[in-house]
Amino acid sequence: MEVYVEPAREIPVSDSFDVVVVGGGPAGCAAALASARLGAGTLLVEKDGYLGGATVSQYVMPVLSMNGVDLEGIWHEWMFELDSMGGVGDLAARRGRKVDGSVDCELVKYAWDRLLDAAGVRILHHAWAADVMKEQGHLCGVVLETVAGRIAVAARRVIDCTGDGLIGAMAGVGWEQGDGVSRCAMALTKPFRLGNARMPADFPSQAYDDKIDADFARAMENHEFTDPIITS
Repeated sequence: MEVYVEPAREIPVSDSFDVVVVGGGPAGCAAALASARLGAGTLLVEKDGYLGGATVSQYVMPVLSMNGVDLEGIWHEWMFELDSMGGVGDLAARRGRKVDGSVDCELVKYAWDRLLDAAGVRILHHAWAADVMKEQGHLCGVVLETVAGRIAVAARRVIDCTGDGLIGAMAGVGWEQGDGVSRCAMALTKPFRLGNARMPADFPSQAYDDKIDADFARAMENHEFTDPIITS
């Protein structure tokens, strides 16, 4: 069998909302929070069993700001909520970039839960976006695959915060890959945790940071990277 044809079926519309946000990472949580505070009946859909996105699933603990003021509004509320739970650590400025804090990835889940619950946001975990609903060319909801089966949820507005543009792609929205010059995605760093190790008191030293910068510049000059690194 090379192709399997799934039988057509009717999917009941289980509920209707003013706004459905798909993706429970920082962007999705902020969008759902703002929506609910403005009086919209809001549903937040998340594929995992917790909120927080890559902050939690990939241990993206540092919260960075280039100037210390571009992370405002809901971000500050989230940080204050985390701080009240003992979930924010202090980091010094490094390599010319202002680091505003490092977070406890486990407490991130609870901080978002508290903020969204207080705003009255409905949350549906373990739900994957399977398709979008359209009516006369307009997006009017999403089809979700859940542990209880496939369901449809109607919405006046659907906000795509999946991180990979899943809803937009399903809806037929055009998209481009890369920065217009290269098709490479933004460079990333994968953190990890190391136990039973003690960091030296003088680490990272200025000499250490200078060496990293020099080695990176030398590698770029020697064309040791096959593609340019996109960092903006």
